[in-house]
Amino acid sequence: MRFQLNVLIVLWFIFFLATNSSIAQERFVEEPAIEFTYIPPYGSSDNLVGCVKNVNPQDYKIAVFIFVEGAGWWTKPYFSHPLTSIQSDSTWTCDITTGGSDIYATEICAFLIPNGIDPPLVSGNTALPEALYSISVVHICTIRTSREISFSGYEWWVKASAEPVGPGPNYFSDSQENVWVDEEGKLHLKIEERDGKWHCGEVILKESFTYGRYVFQITGTVGQLDPNVVLGLFTWDNSPEEHHREIDIEFSRWGVELADNAQYVIQPWDQHGNRYRWMMPELIERSTHSFEWGQNSIDFLSLRGHNSFAPEDSIIYTWHYSGTSIPTNGNEKVRINLWLFYGNAPTDMSEVEVVIDKVEYYPLTSVEELFEESSRSNPSSYSLYQNYPNPFNSSTEIRYQIPEDSYVSLKVFNTLGQEVRSLVDRNQKANRYTVLWDGLDDRSQEVASGLYFCRLKAGDFSKTRKMLMLK
Repeated sequence: MRFQLNVLIVLWFIFFLATNSSIAQERFVEEPAIEFTYIPPYGSSDNLVGCVKNVNPQDYKIAVFIFVEGAGWWTKPYFSHPLTSIQSDSTWTCDITTGGSDIYATEICAFLIPNGIDPPLVSGNTALPEALYSISVVHICTIRTSREISFSGYEWWVKASAEPVGPGPNYFSDSQENVWVDEEGKLHLKIEERDGKWHCGEVILKESFTYGRYVFQITGTVGQLDPNVVLGLFTWDNSPEEHHREIDIEFSRWGVELADNAQYVIQPWDQHGNRYRWMMPELIERSTHSFEWGQNSIDFLSLRGHNSFAPEDSIIYTWHYSGTSIPTNGNEKVRINLWLFYGNAPTDMSEVEVVIDKVEYYPLTSVEELFEESSRSNPSSYSLYQNYPNPFNSSTEIRYQIPEDSYVSLKVFNTLGQEVRSLVDRNQKANRYTVLWDGLDDRSQEVASGLYFCRLKAGDFSKTRKMLMLK
């Protein structure tokens, strides 16, 4: 009996090992994979080379797509041959330079497609079709960049094309003759003719910001640009969602000699209320242009001189936008370009150069987050937060906190030191407070555009913040 029991135990143990070994093998079956084994350098006409793993090469093919700045996504190598065969050793090779500007592709993607399935053909799309991701077993993408420069504390790459691409379309060059940073750290963009072709310049920030204040300081009379020349200071996301999250400050007459020479734009530009045209004074040599992008509004500001904020007499133009086209943040990047409208040569056939002294980015003071994060307990210190929005058009929120019961004075002053509005003048308990200033003075009269100061006094604490009212 004992012998039979031992036999049963041994048989059960053998069965247990066999079963769990099978389960373990199933668990560790490797997934299909695709790899790039050679990515041609930017500007090279070499073939793209890769391999697949954990699949039978005879059962699949590779669909390759490239993205060219200003030209979009393209099927490679050809429409007539959209699939690349996989060799018996699991390697594959694809010619990705069958078009004029293909050597300047900045993104490359490859999809593993089962035999018998035809991938969608792509020609200039702003995004790859969603169907590709559903019909493919696995995919891989890579990014490669052209010449890179350091400017204003950030890293940028320089756009290039071998044939005309958008905007314009134009030839864009990464040559030192079209884009360079001088010894003083200033960025130069230049349009010039070489070999019968006009070459333009564009730089693209490598990192993505989010909501905040974007500031561009310029040297040069941008109000005197040739009617066919466009200077763009803007954000752009290669993804087509929300109109590429494009917010523009542009200087151009758009081919019309007597037209306004500047505009603020939230795309789509042709939607009513999304564009504000204005006239940049022609003789201003140094100017600062900015927009503050928030979730509910975008405030544009142009100033004389190189200052993010300045007294009222330095303001050239302002515009407050609170329409329905404000984009959410995504993968937008700052871009600066100097190009030709419809690719037409300057009317006087002269070279054009613009100097960008500095680009600055200031994240919005996240007052909401600060308050939410600390709302679980009483404040431990006195604080006066930056008002939001700032600059503001008609009203702005002022937030502060006091750690103990105090007599609180919160007042608004003008640049002459005169009291404009008393917002708080009483005892308050330890807490966090929000006060709305509606842009009115103590007599309920609207105040003029310009710089104001908000001062908080509580106990021995005193703090002043600058506020800019724009109309």
